[in-house]
Amino acid sequence: MNNETVWIILLVFFVAGAVIPYGLNKNRNLALVTGCLFAVAGSTTALWMGVRGLVSSDPILILMGNILPITNLEFYIDGLSGFFLITIALVSILTSIYSIQYMKIYGQENLAWWSFCYNLFLLTMMLVVTANNIIVFLIFWEMMTLASYFLVTFSFKREQVRKAGFVYLVMTHIGTVFIASALFLLAGSQGGWNYAHLAAGSGMMNDQTKNLIFVCALIGFGTKAGIVPLHIWLPQAHPAAPTNVSALMSGVMLKTAIYGIVRLMIDLLGTGPSWWGAVIIVLGVISALVGVVSALMEHDLKRLLAYHSVENIGIILMGVGTSMVFYSWSMPVPAAIALAAGLFHVLNHAIFKSLLFLCTGSVYYATHTKDIEQLGGLIKKMPVTSILFLTGAISISAVPPFNGFASEYQLYLSLLQLSHQHQSNFWVVGGILGCTALALTGALAAACFVKAFGISFLALPRSAKATGAREVPWNMTLSMIPLAALCLILGGVSGQMMNLLAQIAVQLKAGSPIPLIGTYPYQIFLLFGFVIVILFGLTKLSGAGKERKSQTWGCGIETNAEMEYTAASFSQPIRRVYRPLLKPTRSITTGFNGQPYFGYRIEFHERIGSNFKDYFYVPVRKSVIEISRKWQNIQSGNINWYLGYIFVTLIILLVFCAKG
Repeated sequence: MNNETVWIILLVFFVAGAVIPYGLNKNRNLALVTGCLFAVAGSTTALWMGVRGLVSSDPILILMGNILPITNLEFYIDGLSGFFLITIALVSILTSIYSIQYMKIYGQENLAWWSFCYNLFLLTMMLVVTANNIIVFLIFWEMMTLASYFLVTFSFKREQVRKAGFVYLVMTHIGTVFIASALFLLAGSQGGWNYAHLAAGSGMMNDQTKNLIFVCALIGFGTKAGIVPLHIWLPQAHPAAPTNVSALMSGVMLKTAIYGIVRLMIDLLGTGPSWWGAVIIVLGVISALVGVVSALMEHDLKRLLAYHSVENIGIILMGVGTSMVFYSWSMPVPAAIALAAGLFHVLNHAIFKSLLFLCTGSVYYATHTKDIEQLGGLIKKMPVTSILFLTGAISISAVPPFNGFASEYQLYLSLLQLSHQHQSNFWVVGGILGCTALALTGALAAACFVKAFGISFLALPRSAKATGAREVPWNMTLSMIPLAALCLILGGVSGQMMNLLAQIAVQLKAGSPIPLIGTYPYQIFLLFGFVIVILFGLTKLSGAGKERKSQTWGCGIETNAEMEYTAASFSQPIRRVYRPLLKPTRSITTGFNGQPYFGYRIEFHERIGSNFKDYFYVPVRKSVIEISRKWQNIQSGNINWYLGYIFVTLIILLVFCAKG
């Protein structure tokens, strides 16, 4: 079976998953199952094509005909596209299986419409990372944006959801304008739209044009990736969307922007100046720190995870930026290793973030709340989900030997190597500061997930919703277990993964062969685990006493959920340290409650502000509204005026063309 046939089968699966549920709309459950199963089939086909593209020495080129006289419908699967196709397909398969049961909680919604948008969303993500033509790329990029918008606003009856969808749509379309500008500037007058023509023509461009393309691409793709300060849509859209959709958006959709950055800035534009990499590293550091600090302040599990997506996108950009700096110094081997570390974190983040979102979906399925303050005690009610969430929490906190540590460890080494090159004092200090920022990010992430897991799953239930929770159905659990297993497996095979991903860099930029990459000795962790098992066994064999379970001694006072540590109190010390960034505003009210010894009731409320919103987005919004009101006068409703506008515009264009 040739590549074109397999690709057509992939397209047929997703189109069928989008269309057929409409014919089964009277049977809502059958429509949902059909849409999800076709998504599984299409994603499995994509996984197969991605593996072939990743391991093949020659890229796979698939020609599907022409859509315009000079625009071919081409798909190109090299190592980079194959890697992202694998990442998207792997998460899509498991999320689709999970969705069969999870989406039943939306019993009053149009599940056929959800199936249509869902399959279209998966398909367009895969076509974005395999398109070999900038026109085709932009078409599928826009379709991906629209499909994800309709998924975000699936529960459109709620005002908050509609507002989140509007913000998402506006921000992503602003990003698309910059992406299109970068791609058309790159195309110039080369006479072709495919990537080979663009790469060949970029070498003849002047530095000013290249710098402009870099800035446009960074703003455009950075908006979709959610880098600071362009991240404002992300913590609004993720809580609004169904949780399984949030898993896909955070786990893999954000990575299409990383694909665009790597493809455009490293593959097509060629080697740029070192300040390109420096800008990306700085933005990565800022995004990582702002994201993790903001996550620590959140009580909504989905918003908390959304801010951690900002953090991890920042970590990935640190790897990509470091690679670009090494390329500018004509050091292809450390550049390839840094890029491999960034790509490894792309995969790892897709795995553990999808796992955490799906676990959050299970919590919502069982309790119908995402508020940490209303949870508690779930480890006894939902033991399997608790273990899976803990696995994802350990992984995202970069604790060895899980996969989050594996990729961040390699990034530490690359950042340190920046400082060891002694190119300038700036890079000597910059590399060390980058490592420090990464270490601080990891520490704050660990603190955040101690809060998230401890408040949500330990102690006593804080509400009737948590008290009545039960473990989710087996098919939801079954789809999460492989993700948890991969968190540990990828940490154990980090050396093999780094060597495999380094070959992608070699394929993008031919250079010196990459020597075997040495990683941390994971055998130590295996030995440590083996020692724990032996000691545990010896303890049992030596006749250790049985455990005795009883209630916690409370000094003669009967304990209840109101005495427990809250998420707000847990994050209070960090809130004080980062007061300039978070801008907390407090209000304290007191009142008489009629009790004999403690006669006053004290209520404490604290709201977190946003410098980015207050000092950037609000002024911009006010300016746009004010300008729009002034220009509103040109809408007179008189057809003669409108014909005059057209005539003046035509004259200006003719003059411009004549001078050109």
